[in-house]
Amino acid sequence: YYPASQDEIDQNQNLLAALEPADFLPVIERDGEVLTPVTYDQCYAINPEDDAAPEARGNPILTLVLQIDPDSAEVIDAMCLLESIDGVYLTTTSLYFTAGLYEIGESETLIHQFQLEDGLPYVGSNRLLGGLFLGDNRDYRLNARGGTLRTVLTRWMDDVDDRIDHTLYVLEPASDKPALSIVGQLPNDQRPDELGKPNEDLYGVRFIGDRGYLVTFERTDPLYVIDLTDASDPKIAGTLEIPGFSNFLHPVSESVLMGIGQIDQLAKIEFFDVADLTAPLSLGAIALDSTMDYSYSPAEWNRKAFTYWRRAEDQHRMAIPVEGYLKDSWQWVSRLYLFEINNPADPAALTLTTPGYLSVTEEDGLSLWGEQRSILHEDAVFWVIGQEVITSLWGNPRQAVRAE
Repeated sequence: YYPASQDEIDQNQNLLAALEPADFLPVIERDGEVLTPVTYDQCYAINPEDDAAPEARGNPILTLVLQIDPDSAEVIDAMCLLESIDGVYLTTTSLYFTAGLYEIGESETLIHQFQLEDGLPYVGSNRLLGGLFLGDNRDYRLNARGGTLRTVLTRWMDDVDDRIDHTLYVLEPASDKPALSIVGQLPNDQRPDELGKPNEDLYGVRFIGDRGYLVTFERTDPLYVIDLTDASDPKIAGTLEIPGFSNFLHPVSESVLMGIGQIDQLAKIEFFDVADLTAPLSLGAIALDSTMDYSYSPAEWNRKAFTYWRRAEDQHRMAIPVEGYLKDSWQWVSRLYLFEINNPADPAALTLTTPGYLSVTEEDGLSLWGEQRSILHEDAVFWVIGQEVITSLWGNPRQAVRAE
């Protein structure tokens, strides 16, 4: 693997020269039968002469895509890309791959688009300055609508007065070649206002219809509402400055947006009136909660930890996990807060009620480490923490029991 002499180098070169392209492709064995899911002519390789081509790697990686019939388990279609990726975004019509690069002294993002048609044809690529970041919720920085792809990327700058820049790109397939062209960008020469004040990092991001919502933060939380009605001319329509910040944004209705984030080292939820995109308003925030010295919600970085149920048109329910240290005792506690949202479509009439929360500590003899999930089924609540399952009724969460 690490040749130490010219003879060993020559041996490696001879071995590689003897290989056929098909020798690099994976095979699947099913009931003793060897299947070849993809052939070499179904594979895409990056043109090394293209301006957007990444540097050649010493450990090449093959990315394989299979379309499988769930009823018969047969492979319907297949495609491979002779390049590594670190992100996937899927719509009903397109497949997008992303790859983070660091080859020019700063972060870049390479984006590839394929159509979900016979043969999974290649649409195009672009290499953009900046990275996606944002942990497990970073795919919210990508959104496709009306034939365009919207994304927000972050660059770390060598400027002590403004270390971070954020850019919104709107991409669409080029008409004259297989490429993704930038048709809109913010900021730009006509709209130079930056997304975020100097040194503000980007936290919550959500694209909903023809709007984009961005939360930046250093000392206060500016919520930016981006008007994307004209893909070629995105613009900041409205802003709102509030204490704390939101890592995760969720659409309650067309007129109400909810954020889960932090305020004064405690987890918080906050509701926003976004009926008028030029004048977003806060409907109020709740810290979770005053019995803790420090808390956070796993949903801030992993949306799968958050459960939202549109139980009826005028009533929604949600479950939000929160972890932290209790005041005085510094005992670690895990809680699942339950909330009911009434009149979610009307910011003026919206109300929030809660039956309370499920709660466990290490003294309960449970392992509190692991991924958290929850299920709301009628009036039953199921809370999963790693290997543990805890259940309760909606109206009486403090009487939770451990499932055996």
